Amino acid sequence: WPNANFFAHCFAGLKQEVPSRPDSMKALDELTSSSKDGSADSNVRNFADVGALCEKGDTAACVALGLMKLEGNGTAQDIQGASDLFERACDRKNAKGCFFLARIYDGVV
Repeated sequence: WPNANFFAHCFAGLKQEVPSRPDSMKALDELTSSSKDGSADSNVRNFADVGALCEKGDTAACVALGLMKLEGNGTAQDIQGASDLFERACDRKNAKGCFFLARIYDGVV
Protein backbone atom coordinates (compact mmCIF):
# COMPACT_ATOMS: atom_id res chain seq x y z
CA TRP A 1 0.00 0.00 0.00
CA PRO A 2 1.45 3.43 -0.88
CA ASN A 3 2.51 5.61 2.01
CA ALA A 4 1.05 9.00 2.97
CA ASN A 5 3.74 10.86 1.00
CA PHE A 6 2.49 9.24 -2.19
CA PHE A 7 -1.05 10.52 -1.63
CA ALA A 8 0.19 13.94 -0.58
CA HIS A 9 2.16 14.11 -3.85
CA CYS A 10 -0.81 12.97 -5.96
CA PHE A 11 -3.45 15.20 -4.48
CA ALA A 12 -1.52 18.33 -3.55
CA GLY A 13 -3.12 21.39 -5.06
CA LEU A 14 -6.07 19.63 -6.72
CA LYS A 15 -8.48 22.19 -5.27
CA GLN A 16 -7.03 24.82 -7.56
CA GLU A 17 -9.37 26.11 -10.25
CA VAL A 18 -8.58 24.48 -13.59
CA PRO A 19 -9.91 26.12 -16.74
CA SER A 20 -12.23 23.88 -18.71
CA ARG A 21 -11.34 22.94 -22.26
CA PRO A 22 -14.39 21.30 -23.75
CA ASP A 23 -13.06 21.60 -27.31
CA SER A 24 -9.85 19.85 -26.30
CA MET A 25 -11.75 17.08 -24.55
CA LYS A 26 -14.07 16.59 -27.54
CA ALA A 27 -11.07 16.32 -29.84
CA LEU A 28 -9.48 13.75 -27.51
CA ASP A 29 -12.68 11.71 -27.44
CA GLU A 30 -12.68 11.64 -31.22
CA LEU A 31 -9.00 10.70 -31.38
CA THR A 32 -9.17 7.91 -28.83
CA SER A 33 -12.46 6.36 -29.91
CA SER A 34 -12.40 3.56 -32.44
CA SER A 35 -12.60 4.52 -36.06
CA LYS A 36 -15.73 3.77 -38.03
CA ASP A 37 -14.09 0.78 -39.64
CA GLY A 38 -12.17 -0.19 -36.47
CA SER A 39 -8.89 -0.52 -38.36
CA ALA A 40 -5.63 -0.95 -36.50
CA ASP A 41 -4.02 1.72 -38.72
CA SER A 42 -6.52 4.27 -37.47
CA ASN A 43 -5.77 3.38 -33.83
CA VAL A 44 -2.01 3.78 -34.40
CA ARG A 45 -2.60 7.17 -36.06
CA ASN A 46 -4.76 8.25 -33.10
CA PHE A 47 -2.05 7.12 -30.67
CA ALA A 48 0.50 9.33 -32.44
CA ASP A 49 -1.87 12.32 -32.48
CA VAL A 50 -2.63 12.01 -28.75
CA GLY A 51 1.08 11.59 -28.03
CA ALA A 52 1.82 14.87 -29.79
CA LEU A 53 -0.76 16.67 -27.65
CA CYS A 54 0.71 15.15 -24.47
CA GLU A 55 4.21 16.27 -25.45
CA LYS A 56 2.85 19.83 -25.80
CA GLY A 57 1.72 19.70 -22.15
CA ASP A 58 -1.94 18.73 -22.50
CA THR A 59 -2.53 16.67 -19.35
CA ALA A 60 -5.85 15.28 -20.60
CA ALA A 61 -3.97 13.92 -23.61
CA CYS A 62 -1.38 12.35 -21.29
CA VAL A 63 -4.18 10.58 -19.41
CA ALA A 64 -5.77 9.44 -22.68
CA LEU A 65 -2.40 8.21 -23.94
CA GLY A 66 -1.84 6.40 -20.65
CA LEU A 67 -5.18 4.64 -21.03
CA MET A 68 -4.30 3.67 -24.58
CA LYS A 69 -1.01 2.15 -23.34
CA LEU A 70 -2.77 0.45 -20.45
CA GLU A 71 -5.30 -1.18 -22.81
CA GLY A 72 -2.95 -1.78 -25.74
CA ASN A 73 -5.07 0.47 -27.99
CA GLY A 74 -2.93 1.59 -30.95
CA THR A 75 0.24 0.29 -29.31
CA ALA A 76 1.54 -2.65 -27.33
CA GLN A 77 0.25 -2.85 -23.76
CA ASP A 78 2.72 -1.04 -21.50
CA ILE A 79 1.74 -0.67 -17.84
CA GLN A 80 4.97 1.08 -16.84
CA GLY A 81 4.60 3.54 -19.72
CA ALA A 82 0.99 4.18 -18.72
CA SER A 83 2.09 4.75 -15.13
CA ASP A 84 4.69 7.29 -16.26
CA LEU A 85 2.08 9.20 -18.27
CA PHE A 86 -0.42 9.19 -15.39
CA GLU A 87 2.32 10.46 -13.08
CA ARG A 88 3.18 13.25 -15.54
CA ALA A 89 -0.48 14.33 -15.59
CA CYS A 90 -0.81 13.98 -11.81
CA ASP A 91 2.28 16.12 -11.25
CA ARG A 92 0.49 18.84 -13.24
CA LYS A 93 -2.58 18.58 -10.98
CA ASN A 94 -4.76 16.44 -13.28
CA ALA A 95 -7.07 14.47 -10.95
CA LYS A 96 -7.72 11.70 -13.47
CA GLY A 97 -3.99 11.16 -13.83
CA CYS A 98 -3.73 10.82 -10.05
CA PHE A 99 -6.72 8.45 -9.97
CA PHE A 100 -5.33 6.05 -12.58
CA LEU A 101 -1.84 6.22 -11.07
CA ALA A 102 -3.29 5.27 -7.67
CA ARG A 103 -5.16 2.35 -9.26
CA ILE A 104 -1.89 1.04 -10.73
CA TYR A 105 -0.13 1.40 -7.37
CA ASP A 106 -3.05 -0.34 -5.71
CA GLY A 107 -2.71 -3.25 -8.14
CA VAL A 108 -6.22 -2.84 -9.55
CA VAL A 109 -4.96 -2.95 -13.14
